[in-house]
Amino acid sequence: MMMSNFQLTKQIEEVKIANELDYLSLDWDQPAVYFVDNFGDFNNIYNSYIGNVIYYMRQKTEAVSLLRPNFRIQVNNFCNNLLYLKQTLDNTYGKMFASENYQTKQKQYLVKKFIDYVNELSNRLIYHINDFIFELKQKKRPVERKLSVRTAQEYEAILNQESASIIDYFKKLENNISDDSYLDPSWLKKTEVSIKQREDKIKDFFKVLHLKNFARVKLSNIYKKIDKFKQNLETAFWNLEVSKVEILNKPHKIRQTNPIRPDFVIDLRNVTKYYSNGVTTTKVLKNVNLQIPWGEFVVILGPSGSGKTTLLNIISGMDRASSGITFVANKNLIGFSDTQLTKFRQENIGYIFQQYGLLPNLNVKENIEIGAFLQRDASKRKDIDELLKNIGMYEQRNKLPTELSGGQQQRVSIARAIAKNPTVIFGDEPTGALDGEMTQVVLEEFVQINKKNKTTLIIVTHNPLIADIATMVIRVGDGTIKSITRNENPKSVKEIHWG
Repeated sequence: MMMSNFQLTKQIEEVKIANELDYLSLDWDQPAVYFVDNFGDFNNIYNSYIGNVIYYMRQKTEAVSLLRPNFRIQVNNFCNNLLYLKQTLDNTYGKMFASENYQTKQKQYLVKKFIDYVNELSNRLIYHINDFIFELKQKKRPVERKLSVRTAQEYEAILNQESASIIDYFKKLENNISDDSYLDPSWLKKTEVSIKQREDKIKDFFKVLHLKNFARVKLSNIYKKIDKFKQNLETAFWNLEVSKVEILNKPHKIRQTNPIRPDFVIDLRNVTKYYSNGVTTTKVLKNVNLQIPWGEFVVILGPSGSGKTTLLNIISGMDRASSGITFVANKNLIGFSDTQLTKFRQENIGYIFQQYGLLPNLNVKENIEIGAFLQRDASKRKDIDELLKNIGMYEQRNKLPTELSGGQQQRVSIARAIAKNPTVIFGDEPTGALDGEMTQVVLEEFVQINKKNKTTLIIVTHNPLIADIATMVIRVGDGTIKSITRNENPKSVKEIHWG
């Protein structure tokens, strides 16, 4: 639709302001301590921290709120929520950030957990605002459309410019279309026909406009027709893409030309993942190639939105790739149904999450037994009592989760993941909710599991220090593998300064 002079002026001003805007980040001082022993110190830390966060968010979002007034409301709500959190930390919310030292039995206040909680709330808003800033920065200064012409040559030039703009727009869209080679050949034909039909429609549409007498047409009406025409073409384009992605995300027919490479527990070849919201599609993983040998301790690093969670979901059997080859433990999961994926996970995959996920009405031993019973083959299950002794939790085997510290609960969740003797264990920020001391205890457990059982261990984390104890470090960014580093001499947990 054609913009009015007011809309045009506003868009030009938005682009100008956007070019001067800085992206937001967690750009404020982070406390150096992981925990403190008394509430007074904790009170001073959280008061100061929340004050810094609120000041930063109000200052940094002032300019962008001029462009999107709704952001001012969101920032105010965010700040009010932090103030409410501060007012209630000494009672209701305080329980979230307090634990008992499993050695001294003294109460501790988990500064790191509190900081991570506030940072997570902050990141949600920051991501939303940065996404808006990014879109603005991608916009080019809008080209003013002439509202009148004096000659036939001027009219022809306008139509040629509009036609070229539409053709260029769809060429850019076609750079990210889904891979037809993994679909039935009929879909390749559909795509080819769709492109040819669109090209013909553009020619025919502008051919009709060229025949009009420039002196009798109203350019504003011509622009409206062009914009409507482009919108209809784009709707047809996305309808086809959404249909293709819906099929690609279903189980694939396995091709016999893709041999198993037994040296790798994870073997991804040209893996792509698309998501669809029913209107458009997004390419989240882009032709990923990744080979992980058996028995490695792997750390995956990457910023939010980099694709690392999608990668983790695919290699752990939580989701299927849209195209490519995805061998995990010598099984090509891209051909598995949802039922087959569930069975595969039960028998081959162990999970350790940031939130421990223990059943509150079962004691420690019973929680671990739940994990063991997921393994159908009883001969493969680990001895529960031996596991409890290995993780130093045998004396607590009859306690409920509520009677344990955060670190103890995470150790139980680790034992639960090991109990069924899985081929691969995945950890999604497994130390994110722990203080420095408990982080070291849990990581030491990981190292011992990897060395003693030769179990492949794959951890996703934001903490780059953990990479120093891994044998393999994978960095993910923009849906691709940015780097893979082999660590022939990983450090011990004790050798690292954890802050």
